[in-house]
Amino acid sequence: MSLKELPLEDRYKMLLDQSILSDAINYASHKELGAVNKYFESYLKAQKRMLPSYMGTVFRVFKTITPGRAFKQVINQVLSIMQMHHELSQIDVSWISNREVSMGVKNCQKLRKTREWAKKAGLDINPVAMYAFEDR
Repeated sequence: MSLKELPLEDRYKMLLDQSILSDAINYASHKELGAVNKYFESYLKAQKRMLPSYMGTVFRVFKTITPGRAFKQVINQVLSIMQMHHELSQIDVSWISNREVSMGVKNCQKLRKTREWAKKAGLDINPVAMYAFEDR
């Protein structure tokens, strides 16, 4: 039996599927333990702390001098991160002001895939509720 290396696209799809399944299992576990809100609080706190490190050490100074431009840079970084799970064409971004933006995902494949994996794995979750925290 000989093995051949998987194409990059196949590896990406497999890793994304595994990530989605892991997220669904984590959500189901937290739901069962009654700790969904605590999990989301911890998740958001960690993400807020990580954003500046994703953007480099100069970000704090940049944020102080030009907060509007810093906000735009953060949103652009968030969009880059969102592309791990969604195609750019599916991401809907509406700038309300230089400090406020509305973001959403059209025809979310991740939501569809989560429904599929949760059903296969027998997880008692509502994927819509699972992803609703991202709007907080």
